[in-house]
Amino acid sequence: MDLVTILFAVLALALVTAMAAGQFRVAYRAINDGKAGFGRFTYKRTEKPLSFWIAVFVEWLGFSLAFVYLLALVAGLLFS
Repeated sequence: MDLVTILFAVLALALVTAMAAGQFRVAYRAINDGKAGFGRFTYKRTEKPLSFWIAVFVEWLGFSLAFVYLLALVAGLLFS
């Protein structure tokens, strides 16, 4: 591996790690605060429980996708 590939891999790893950590923070905070969604589509657990849980599911799905992308990046770096 040359230097450019290593620098790109380190930058990509840092970026995807930040993305996964940020998405985890959003999803975790949604459950703790009892409020999930974004903008006009923000729902409270006590007012609209079904919409709240759908929004929580979407937020955790975003975290899962970011985390799987991170794992694929790490696996690709380790086994290439």
